[in-house]
This record gives sequence, structure tokens and C-alpha cells, in this order.
Amino acid sequence: AGQGGGVGWGDRPELARACRLSMGIAMVAMLMTL
Repeated sequence: AGQGGGVGWGDRPELARACRLSMGIAMVAMLMTL
């Protein structure tokens, strides 16, 4: 769900940005729990 291939994200760049931001936050949280 990170880089959706650019099919539906071309007209909604803010959705792709929010998706990457949430994925980055989840990755940081997972690294901090280790």
C-alpha cells in the first residue's frame, strides 16, 4: 500500500503523501519497540 503504482494516486497526491507518512510513523514505532 506504499507506492500504489500511480494508478489512483495521480490526481490525489495528498493521499499518497499521507499513506507514506503513516507508513513511516508505523515503521518508527515498530523500531522503537525493538
